Amino acid sequence: MRLFGCVALVLLLSIFTAYGFPSKQTELIELSVIHINDFHARYEETNLDSGLCKTSNCIGGFSRLFASVMKIIEEKPHSILLNAGDNFEGTLWYDVHKWNVTQYFFNKLPTDAFTLGNHEFEDKIAGLVPFLEQLKAPVVVSNIDATREPSIQNLFNKSVVIERHGLKIGIIGVILSTINEIADIGNLILLKESESVNTEAERLVREEGVFTNIVLSHCGYDVEKAIAANATSKISLVVGGHTHSFLYTGEPVPGTDIPVGPYPTIVQNKEGKKVLVVQASSYTKYLGNISLFYNNFGEVVNWTGAPVFMDSKLPQDKEVNEELQPWKKQVDANEGNRIIGQTMVRLEQSSCPMAECLMGNFITDAMVFGYLDHPEPGTWTNASIAMMHAGGLRSGIDIGSITYYEATSIAPFNNTIDIGEIQGKHLKEIFESSTSDDGITLLQVAGLKIVYNLTMPEGSRVTFLQVRCRKCTVPVYEDLKDEEMYRVVLPSFLAEGGFGFTLFKKYFKNRQIGGRDRDLFVRYVEICLKCCVVNYSIKFAMQTFLPIVLFLKIVLCAQFNLTIIHFNDFHARYEPVDNLSTTCEGDNCIGGFSRLYSKITQLKNETPNSLLLNAGDNFQGTLWYIVHKWNVTQHFLNKLPFDAITLGNHEFDDGIAGLVPYLNHIKAPVIVSNIDDSKEPRFQNLTRKSVIVEKGGKKIGIIGVLTTSTKLTSRTENLTFQNELESVNSEAKKLQELGVFTIIVLSHCGYEADLEIAQKSNFKISVIVGGHTDTFLYSGSPVPGPDKPSGPYPTPVLNINGGTVLVVQASAYTKYLGDLKVIYDELGNLTGWGGNPVFLGPETPSDGEIDAELEVWKKDVDLEGGKIVGNSKLAMRNKPCRSEECPLGNFATDAMVENNNTCNLAMIHAGGMRAGIETGNITFNQLISTFPFQDTINLCEIKGEHLVKILESCVDDNHLKWPHLFQVSGFKIVFNVSNPEGGRVQSVKTSCRECADPIYENLVLEKYYRVFLPTFLTDTDFNPLFKKYIRNKIIGDRDSDVYVRYLGKHSPLWARVEDRIKIVS
Repeated sequence: MRLFGCVALVLLLSIFTAYGFPSKQTELIELSVIHINDFHARYEETNLDSGLCKTSNCIGGFSRLFASVMKIIEEKPHSILLNAGDNFEGTLWYDVHKWNVTQYFFNKLPTDAFTLGNHEFEDKIAGLVPFLEQLKAPVVVSNIDATREPSIQNLFNKSVVIERHGLKIGIIGVILSTINEIADIGNLILLKESESVNTEAERLVREEGVFTNIVLSHCGYDVEKAIAANATSKISLVVGGHTHSFLYTGEPVPGTDIPVGPYPTIVQNKEGKKVLVVQASSYTKYLGNISLFYNNFGEVVNWTGAPVFMDSKLPQDKEVNEELQPWKKQVDANEGNRIIGQTMVRLEQSSCPMAECLMGNFITDAMVFGYLDHPEPGTWTNASIAMMHAGGLRSGIDIGSITYYEATSIAPFNNTIDIGEIQGKHLKEIFESSTSDDGITLLQVAGLKIVYNLTMPEGSRVTFLQVRCRKCTVPVYEDLKDEEMYRVVLPSFLAEGGFGFTLFKKYFKNRQIGGRDRDLFVRYVEICLKCCVVNYSIKFAMQTFLPIVLFLKIVLCAQFNLTIIHFNDFHARYEPVDNLSTTCEGDNCIGGFSRLYSKITQLKNETPNSLLLNAGDNFQGTLWYIVHKWNVTQHFLNKLPFDAITLGNHEFDDGIAGLVPYLNHIKAPVIVSNIDDSKEPRFQNLTRKSVIVEKGGKKIGIIGVLTTSTKLTSRTENLTFQNELESVNSEAKKLQELGVFTIIVLSHCGYEADLEIAQKSNFKISVIVGGHTDTFLYSGSPVPGPDKPSGPYPTPVLNINGGTVLVVQASAYTKYLGDLKVIYDELGNLTGWGGNPVFLGPETPSDGEIDAELEVWKKDVDLEGGKIVGNSKLAMRNKPCRSEECPLGNFATDAMVENNNTCNLAMIHAGGMRAGIETGNITFNQLISTFPFQDTINLCEIKGEHLVKILESCVDDNHLKWPHLFQVSGFKIVFNVSNPEGGRVQSVKTSCRECADPIYENLVLEKYYRVFLPTFLTDTDFNPLFKKYIRNKIIGDRDSDVYVRYLGKHSPLWARVEDRIKIVS
């Protein structure tokens, strides 16, 4: 919108220049439109899946919606308020109160017009008439012929004309012409949408002289775009509903919904004029808010606005809350708040239309469960297959107790759950139809394994289909047989061909009507007690599209549930950060210790049977550590109720002397199983190999382990590091002999090392909580936050005994908080799992007391860190630096060279750059976040042939798998990675130092070259070739001083890729 506004302004200024400034008659006319659609009885606040909210971060609800509408109207008194239908049905509120509660609360809003949705017919016409009689606002539908339904005649109109700014505005209603397929509309006749709308629009222009027409539609986004394309007679805006479409323009997108198009969506009609289309999701998650600017001819020339996310920060209305209470009491008295079970995983439904989802697994398993009684001889069930359409799943359920209210809100349409038969070949045809070129509307299933390959032609996308046997005593999956008849369970809506699945009506034979859906779901939860639908798999069945596989595993009655809350690689991120993990200010910051503390406190309160673990690297990374060292770390970490902490390699950055005070002050047990401190008495008795904690009456062993490479990269002095796997298994054996229920490994070894430990682990190890490689793992979509997943969360691995071990890690720098749910049987074997890292985004609240304490420590940091040391025109990311030339590396090495004119070559390792730098001003704090290790830049001499060996070492077989290139200045290097190991440096050129005009010359193997290197390369065993081959080392300036001087001369910085490093194959 900002760009369009600029263009519009230029055009208007051009007109003004040519003809003078406009008179009052040529000023733009503003119309503000507030709009609501698909309310679906969400009178109470909801969670992000539109189910019952159980936390403090609730969204939506009528009170918040009311307050937001009234605030906008107060700011813009001439606003138009429209409601696009589907206010009935969706929660127990409607079941208990029907139309009465709907009219009561919506009559409090100054709505200019309503249209009807299909769900307004849930209780047929008899259930709609009282609502229409009591509603104060006009109801408009232009395409319903009610001549054969006298009871509803005269209760709605085709349109209404309102007045704003002395101008007449026409509002025309329209409903989808096929709703008779999904709702009982009696003898009403539905007419075509566009024809009806245009006819009424023409009448309003001709007879009423309207300035513009607005269409209020319950037809769905695609149909609404078609209405816009065919629009005539001054139609400028289509306000929509029915498909729950979330439209949005710009970044960041508020809330969890993924936009399906821009807000507004601009359509050009047949007259070449713009018609805007808007919709605002559903369930009170968003409130539509758009302002249109018209010229004197009633044509839209500009617009602004966006859906308002109804998050917990927005206030509710106190009086409305009080009025809701009496109605709520009746809902609760109708068993609404009765707890019927609990879930250890979040049953989300937002992904159900496009992928397998936990809610779909839960519901379809319940449907099979409903037909387990009295199976025929030789069978284990009366039906082994169940299917549910995603549109039938209307809300999710958060972790914790499940109430009757929630169970009835999942599928609120009072379907029956019916049993019948479908032939094998027709089952396949039905699944093919769900992935047609017209769109994907996946069915959720139980008792089936399906693979779709969406790169195949339409009609041949089901590439794998197996069916769980029914005529067997041990359920197994078998290939589908085309001619066999299979018993299938369906909701009545699907059985009758609803939601476009007309093939069910055609092929579903011998149908027997079953019980009501909500009764079945409630009974299923009550019998299971603790319901955990878990461990669904995603297999990549295509190369460029969404992977879809419907596999399932269920645990009906878990014996022991445990939540593991974890974070790793904190790296002194006490303040919030940006997406590049550098210090951030403003509304779009993420993470930081206060936000981390707040979320941990919330999760601990919600799941008392939980562990809190820290996988190391809490030291080093920002100016906070440089100024306050170990003291600030122990002060704030001691505020968290850790069950165990392990050490990271960076805890040794200031040697043993810099670590011992931290270990003396930290309250939680610090565990590392593979350190031999016999030669380092200062370190003795400050750590232990493991700890045993008790949760829910079960003894849980936790073993710590630290990567042996710490000896090479940090100042560990006289400590000896033992093999990680051997140390872990040895300690696990001891813990098992002590009778622990299960064992968790707390590791700072890195994701790949953790996978290997898991694969070769023994005894009762069930989970490895990791760190060191800053690895982000995630399962499902959408993926929150800036990181891209490197694997699933958790990553399941089979150990040497065939048991499952789960590996988790949660990125770094407080961007995410790990939240793993695990389920064990009575013997301590894993039977299920769920959860995902929690993104600590801007919407995550901080803690007021922590914020106040941080401010005290921040003052000393700000004295140094707040200074602006430079400016960059381009963003410089650090992540590419490991595998390719990067601008950040070029900046660092160029600064080294310019700092001392005695040498024109420099190298730095990618791991020395810990964050990126955004465009704009660079503070000293940001610079330190990027280069946090306070190295000196040392001048050395290295022979040409040894430089080649060093370069070869960064592209050996190990580093091809885990890249770690050196960034350079004064070099031009070509690597050919298709060559054998040891022969991959194809060419090296260096810039000449002893010449008037710098040119690049071939490297001479026997010549010694002066090279600038950071301390980490010259003094540690990170790459032992440096220590082996360098000579005549001269200690130089501190790296931060070097970078500050360079920025002072070269800001604004334009660092970019210059072909210093080329990689060919």
